[in-house]
Amino acid sequence: MDNTPVVQTANTLIEKTPSSSLNYLKFIIGGLTTFVVFISGGLFLGKVIYSPKNKSSQTEITTSFTPVISPSTLPTESTVPTLSPTIMLISDPTINWQTYTYGKISFKYPQSFQKKPQAIGISKSLDTFTSEDSIYKLSFVSSANFSEQTGKPIYPSLEDIIKANSGHEVQRIMLDNHPAIKVLPYTISIGTANETVNSSVYTMGIEIISIEIKSTDQAKVKAGNEIFDQILSTFKFLN
Repeated sequence: MDNTPVVQTANTLIEKTPSSSLNYLKFIIGGLTTFVVFISGGLFLGKVIYSPKNKSSQTEITTSFTPVISPSTLPTESTVPTLSPTIMLISDPTINWQTYTYGKISFKYPQSFQKKPQAIGISKSLDTFTSEDSIYKLSFVSSANFSEQTGKPIYPSLEDIIKANSGHEVQRIMLDNHPAIKVLPYTISIGTANETVNSSVYTMGIEIISIEIKSTDQAKVKAGNEIFDQILSTFKFLN
């Protein structure tokens, strides 16, 4: 029996087995080599990218786009305005004055003025107030606006009061929201003495109301006018 083909087949199998193992081994080694090369390359690139030199370059590029604010443009304590509340106290010179009341009329007068006894007539009431130094004399007169002789009003309107004082300069004013006439200062002579009338005011309704202040000192006329205006500012028509 000829066994040669069988031996050859066996030899052929024996020779092919080491060759296959060797190829497999080469494949494994090649894969490992490729992996190592890949890892090494990645580490190298990482060192290059994140090296200190490249970091500074990246910082320079980044900061070049950062807006720069100069200290001179920032507000300082000297440039920022300081707002402080301002309280203005307005004093009332008449707050401690005395109050005079007649019927439905009232006004204030200085503490230094002394009220004199009231003089009452048939159709007139007169109150006077004199300053301590006797320089100023304040008079308040209320008289009936009716003539018994004619049976008509003495002054039908304020225009008639203006006509009665045509020799003096007058102004139209409001006295506690009521129309009134203010006669500006003028000088009258009584005997050998000169007496300056600082001012007088007339208003009317059922009665004619007049209030005036006189001064015996020419140098005190201006101060008397200021006092008179303060008195008029307190004038009230009571309800």
